[in-house]
Amino acid sequence: MRKRASFIAIAFMFSLPAVAMAQSADVAFYAIKKMEARIKTGLSTGDYQRALRETRSSVNAFLRGPEAGENAERSMLTERILKSFEDIGVVRKEILKGPYRYLDPLKVGFYRAKPIVKARYFLELLERYPEANRFIEEGGALVRDASDKGRDLKDLKYGPVLNLSHLQPIMESRCRQDTERLSGIFMRSLAEAESGKSEIVKLLEENRLLKEENMKLRNELESLKKDPPRESGVSGEAR
Repeated sequence: MRKRASFIAIAFMFSLPAVAMAQSADVAFYAIKKMEARIKTGLSTGDYQRALRETRSSVNAFLRGPEAGENAERSMLTERILKSFEDIGVVRKEILKGPYRYLDPLKVGFYRAKPIVKARYFLELLERYPEANRFIEEGGALVRDASDKGRDLKDLKYGPVLNLSHLQPIMESRCRQDTERLSGIFMRSLAEAESGKSEIVKLLEENRLLKEENMKLRNELESLKKDPPRESGVSGEAR
């Protein structure tokens, strides 16, 4: 019985750190949800960058910590959402200069001072958001250069032109989908944590009952030591 009580105590001791660790891992999720809510209310470029710095700090603290290794999907989504926030921040600033960006380095070089770097970045965006790598009429964010009018994507002479005003909502939609998936993981974690708390309550109650039973047995034993039972037997008179 003492072994059973010791086992319950050990289980309780190991359950508490697990609950605390789960709570500390949720800080990054709350930061992401806060960023999402602030975006919905509307942010200036400066406010967006300040909010992004706050979010990045919480997310990076999570990704560098031991909790990141506990759930691969949670870590992957958290990192990808942060990257989406960063990409959206860049695109928001670029839109202020005009929505169109040439993706062909040769043609970009004719118009811009740092063509190759810019072209590579926007090509990388299309790799990260392949749903945007279609013409606008097909649900993407690409348009044709005037000299490529009527040509298919694979037959373009200068390469497509990226419309950032159409790219941004595609990026935001992906970010919302990832956040919804992360919310599902978060809700499951909450349910598991609540289940763990219920189990702890059960263990505590069982431990309390065992202690009471143990105390009762001790009292009975002490009572027996003080007042041992008399031997019973038939004592007859000598005949």
